[in-house]
Amino acid sequence: MKALITKLSIFIAIVLGLHSVFLCYGKPWYETPGYFSVSAKKELIEKKPRGEFDTFVLGDSRALIAFDPEMMEGRACNLAIEGGTPIDGYYLFKKLIQKQSVKKVYISYAPVHFDKCAFMDQLMRLDIFENKDVLEIFSVSRVYNEKFWANGEIGYRDVFDVYMSIAEAILIKFRFPVFYRAAIANVFFEAGRYREDKDTYINTLARAGHYTNYRKGQSDGLSEEAREYKIFLWKKLLRHYMRKMLLLGVRNDIEVVYVTVPLNKTSREALSEKYVYGYDNFWESIKKDFPEVTFKYELGSYDNRFFLDCSHLNKEGTVKFANFLKSQHL
Repeated sequence: MKALITKLSIFIAIVLGLHSVFLCYGKPWYETPGYFSVSAKKELIEKKPRGEFDTFVLGDSRALIAFDPEMMEGRACNLAIEGGTPIDGYYLFKKLIQKQSVKKVYISYAPVHFDKCAFMDQLMRLDIFENKDVLEIFSVSRVYNEKFWANGEIGYRDVFDVYMSIAEAILIKFRFPVFYRAAIANVFFEAGRYREDKDTYINTLARAGHYTNYRKGQSDGLSEEAREYKIFLWKKLLRHYMRKMLLLGVRNDIEVVYVTVPLNKTSREALSEKYVYGYDNFWESIKKDFPEVTFKYELGSYDNRFFLDCSHLNKEGTVKFANFLKSQHL
């Protein structure tokens, strides 16, 4: 009986191992369009000739839609990613500086992305981080005793908890199948996934990074900030990496501009004074240490008709935002 169990365990281990190799090195047919968007942006960084672009955008989905390279000054490229945070932004920025000639960079993150970070559920699946990056991220999080991907004030229980979290991240990075069950299963229920993935990759390359497959939603609804927060909350690790991003730009003599994309009118009016006060104080504490950086972090708003949904600008909103950047000489 013991021999049978041993053989069965070895067989299962071999199957899981081969499955992981296939998931890691085979075509990621089970992935979402977001993965192929990031893959295209990595190609823009690594394979485009130096000098083809000199102005770049780093940020999240709001920045991805708001900054249209065709409407920006300079030879612009949008490297913002869905669900982006200053963590992935910093490591993308490092790669960008190594591979491209960077004259100017715009950085923009939604206020909610200084508190919420889909690190395990999303970012680790996008092949952004090298192994040493993952270890560095967890080393910093251990200093702050902060499970930065978890909601609420949650710290590590003990050293074992830290190493288990690192192990989970590494297993996700190397595509251990148990973490991709839902993604693989969804392929069989989502018709046209392959075409959507291919279109996302091709269009992201062709449009200098400015492409999403977002569909029209409720533009007069509440954004996540207005819907879930009474006060502005932020994670120490996300603030740490925001400062690292700014410092990286300054030390490499790059013109750095931080801009907050406007909220829709409904959300801005719903924010409490305490939230706005906390957000302004958060940025004031950073701004004083970076006089070389241009900051436009104020929580502005546009009428709801300029939004695709409750958080993202539509085409008219993107034009309005581009005109705002030009009018402010940003």
